[in-house]
Amino acid sequence: MKHWHETAAILDRVARIAESGAQAAIATVVRISGSAYRRPGAKLFVEENGTTRGGVSGGCLEADVRAVALEILRGAPAKLLHYDTGSDEETVWGLGLGCEGAIDLWVQRADARLCAEMGALVASGVPYAIVTLLSSGRAALFARGTLLGSLGAASLDRALADRAAQLLEQAESRLVEIGPETAFIDVLRPPPRLAIFGAGDDAQPLAQLAAQAGFSVTVIDHRPAYLTAERFPPPAQLVLRRASDGVLGLSLGRRHFAVVQTHALIHDRDWLKALLPLSIAYLGLLGPRARKEEVLRQLGVDDVDKLYAPVGIDLGADGPEQVAISIVAEMLAVHAGRAPGHLRARRRGIHERGDPVAGVLLAAGTSSRMGRNKLYLELGGKSVLRRAVDAAAAAGLDPILVVLGHEPERAQAELKGLDGPTVRTVLNPDYAGGIDTSMRAGIAAVPESAGGAVVLLADMPFVSAAMIRELVERWRAADAPLAVSRYGEVLAPPMLYGRSLFPELLALDGAGCGKRVVKRHRDEALEVAWPASALADLDFPEDVDRVRAQIEGA
Repeated sequence: MKHWHETAAILDRVARIAESGAQAAIATVVRISGSAYRRPGAKLFVEENGTTRGGVSGGCLEADVRAVALEILRGAPAKLLHYDTGSDEETVWGLGLGCEGAIDLWVQRADARLCAEMGALVASGVPYAIVTLLSSGRAALFARGTLLGSLGAASLDRALADRAAQLLEQAESRLVEIGPETAFIDVLRPPPRLAIFGAGDDAQPLAQLAAQAGFSVTVIDHRPAYLTAERFPPPAQLVLRRASDGVLGLSLGRRHFAVVQTHALIHDRDWLKALLPLSIAYLGLLGPRARKEEVLRQLGVDDVDKLYAPVGIDLGADGPEQVAISIVAEMLAVHAGRAPGHLRARRRGIHERGDPVAGVLLAAGTSSRMGRNKLYLELGGKSVLRRAVDAAAAAGLDPILVVLGHEPERAQAELKGLDGPTVRTVLNPDYAGGIDTSMRAGIAAVPESAGGAVVLLADMPFVSAAMIRELVERWRAADAPLAVSRYGEVLAPPMLYGRSLFPELLALDGAGCGKRVVKRHRDEALEVAWPASALADLDFPEDVDRVRAQIEGA
């Protein structure tokens, strides 16, 4: 998220020096492994006089990269640099850094024309990608679904446009190989927006720290005296509005974050009433647990996974500044799809997130024992199907593949407005053959970019987003091929199958293919234990009555 701001500053500087006829070079991180301070897409800008902006490391590589960039400005060709930041025995061009990682950087002259086109996209807030062939240095922009220009053959353009579209959706910059060509796709998306509801004194350090972390900040309050540029300097946006006016016009979407901290129960309640129905990335409420429970009681709403309350991670924070740190840290973790924790506990590299994890939601059955389609029964104000999809979405599964069979048109209507890059439907024409045909249909539809898939049943209403998130995070940390859920002595979904197991799932025919794969790999599997009370499915009408009573009585 910092790359957007850093790149915007570099583009502005390129435009300024181009007016004087001067030139500059840009070094871009294109690949990392192990421990690295910056991620792919980070940039160092070098002017002819040696002035630099940005950074590609914590300060240990910049001097050397600057020297290479100056050589290129004096006529040397563009260059791919490799740095191994290991111990003294594995030195970086004579520097023993001991960071135990590796970094590749692409250094080339700044193209003023291309940078001007990028600047126009940044000014319009349009997400885009720069596609650069490392064999020639030729580059083109991908924006609004189109490759703007050509990188050579039409077939290469099509392949690179497809990969750019995929990585733009995933918000990931990386090297890709298309036949003999290697290209770096540098993805730049506008930073997530943070809306702070309440302009009290404790909102000031939150707005400042969030902006420094890369968020685009908007502060909303009904008191003009609190909404001043002195209290919330630009680029923070200030909106004068009462909670009773709602959020219409704020354009809050799935990449937006919101924190409610008005310090008035009635205003907190009214803002949450407007915000809870929205599909946003993060919703936090300042205050103790009792405050959250009272607000939700007044709204007549059950506890919801999407509400982070009390807001922030546990730092033992004392005072507005420390509370702001805990809130921003939590938002960064949510944005990165990470569970907050100590870096010393990570078994992977610091920046190594792992491939995306898809969700396969099995919802194709006929509900024969229920006597009617259970997917559309209401639990806690939502249909059974919508409740399951919302949990998978809040957990960060992407994409979520909803496998349909019986009454697919009804399911598609229920999910209208959700179907898109994140939620997709998969039709299983063989659903009458049993649940395993739906599992195979779902697994077959998982995109190649996903490193695994969480298989879920639509009729398990107590499987929460928090459970799914923990399953994924622990699977990544354990580096296991399989993660299974255990409720007392019972193994049941959600189950996370790593991509290495997909061929087995697809090859097995007949009933129980998923169970057979679990049995084969039980010794290698990660087991995650949940309370036995979380195991509940909906097969008979009395099951619905029991679960509904538990949800409404919670």
